Amino acid sequence: MFVSVDGREGVLMRERAQRSREPAGQAPASLDELLPRVARGDDVAYEQLYRQLSAPVFGLVQRVLRDPAQSEEVAQEVFLELWRSATRYTPDRGSVLSWAMTIAHRKAV
Repeated sequence: MFVSVDGREGVLMRERAQRSREPAGQAPASLDELLPRVARGDDVAYEQLYRQLSAPVFGLVQRVLRDPAQSEEVAQEVFLELWRSATRYTPDRGSVLSWAMTIAHRKAV
């Protein structure tokens, strides 16, 4: 999932974060709309969630670890945790972004 291309760390992750499969003129779904779909096992929603969260998650992890290769591994673990624990998310305790970033920080530390 997170690989180096031509020696540049995180290239694939950044490219995937920038790409979009949304039809022209249609706004991407919000994180609040995507997470319940991810909890039901919707892999398309997971891909959209990944696209929206990959840059902030990877950025936070890289700031904590300072090692690009290790940061990619930890970011991958974060997204696996998001997939596995999507059913445990509680909206009244915070936003999807803050929940994901908390998981990312915890894994990085």
